Amino acid sequence: MSFFEYDGDYIRILALAVDNDFQRLGIGSRLINHVKTLALEKGCQAIALNSGLTDERHKAHAFYEKNGFQEKSKGFVWRLLE
Repeated sequence: MSFFEYDGDYIRILALAVDNDFQRLGIGSRLINHVKTLALEKGCQAIALNSGLTDERHKAHAFYEKNGFQEKSKGFVWRLLE
């Protein structure tokens, strides 16, 4: 994707999940490292991902930070249909 606020491109991870039975085996880190390799090969300047703010996402947030991601922005949703 192209940045709106900067020159250059980035890769966005839309979804990243590892089954509970296979967590803490390095699979998620290997997936992220593969994306890093692809991003560098394509000349991208960053990798972005979104993660929910619910309590059960705290482990995921710690995992992302351990793998070099920094909390950067906040998103908003307006649900039209419930």
